[in-house]
Amino acid sequence: MDSGGRSCARAVDAPPAQQRSWHADPAGVRRLLRRTRRHPYRQLRLLLHLRPVSSGWYRATDLLPLLSRPDPGQTLRSVRADEPAARADEHGGNRQIQPLMAPRSGTEMSRTQLFDLDGKIAFVSGASRGIGEAIARLLARQGAHVIVSSRKFDGCQAVADAIVAEGGQATALACHIGEMEQITNVFAQVRQQFGRLDILVNNAATNPQFCNVLDTDLSAFQKTVDVNIRGYFFMSVEAGKLMRESGGGSIINVASINAVSPGAYQGVYSMTKAAVVNMTKVFAKECAEFGIRCNALLPGLTDTRFASALVKNDAILNLALSQIPLKRVAAPSEMAGAVLYLASEASSYTTGVALNVDGGFLS
Repeated sequence: MDSGGRSCARAVDAPPAQQRSWHADPAGVRRLLRRTRRHPYRQLRLLLHLRPVSSGWYRATDLLPLLSRPDPGQTLRSVRADEPAARADEHGGNRQIQPLMAPRSGTEMSRTQLFDLDGKIAFVSGASRGIGEAIARLLARQGAHVIVSSRKFDGCQAVADAIVAEGGQATALACHIGEMEQITNVFAQVRQQFGRLDILVNNAATNPQFCNVLDTDLSAFQKTVDVNIRGYFFMSVEAGKLMRESGGGSIINVASINAVSPGAYQGVYSMTKAAVVNMTKVFAKECAEFGIRCNALLPGLTDTRFASALVKNDAILNLALSQIPLKRVAAPSEMAGAVLYLASEASSYTTGVALNVDGGFLS
């Protein structure tokens, strides 16, 4: 109860000494639950709005308008964001949060609008060729201003120039994601030049050694971990900070089917990709409150230079195709289509997912 005898429920500003969650005195909440015992949907709605936050305290009396809304059986469309709950946010003042049960506006969009990225800023790493280039070009065709990034600036600039020639918008920024200083510097450039970021595609990766796990070289191990785990993690951290400031965004981590089914003589690479999948779930859970979604893409065998050793060896290729129900190798553009879904409003209720795009290999 607060000093005025009101029980706790909605986040409001209060001095630190007075801040508490409703768990400290749940009597008022219990009364509200009793009042709604014949309306399970309203009880659920109440409980969803009682998640404690560190920056405020709660008053149950302020939830009465919420509980008086009609149930979905009466009028589903009325359960919308007409009364968004305000929450004190130490990272940006009071921001408006839509009720968790409310559908997103994307449900009323046309198919074209669902995949429209007009005005969005997208950062794609490893974008100078292969899957990354295909992703960058498709996002640009859908309206995004794409930051084309890779280790070597010339390769980035070539892709950026091609995007501009097609009528899109692109900027080339070199970054080796295995180097922490370069990650810090490139996001400082993004902040200075654009002021925000809406989409991050972590695509750059390395696999410097094909060998039996017992023959793993320490330097190759460290390089793989630095790029595929540490690089992805801190790229996501820096991007997430920008997204938090601007109200949300989408992070897509390009992992691999090896995360689920380790490839022969690719032990360290497979381990790092498994870590990326779990990392994706961590970011999805911890960043959802900031409007940030995080998903992973698990490509199957794709015709890129990265997989050239497999694709160009007939014996290995035939063995691989025998395990793929679609009996063919993927094109980079087929990975780009899945990334577009995860980057756009079409996936507005999708987070923490590892999406297999593998021709049925893992089925």
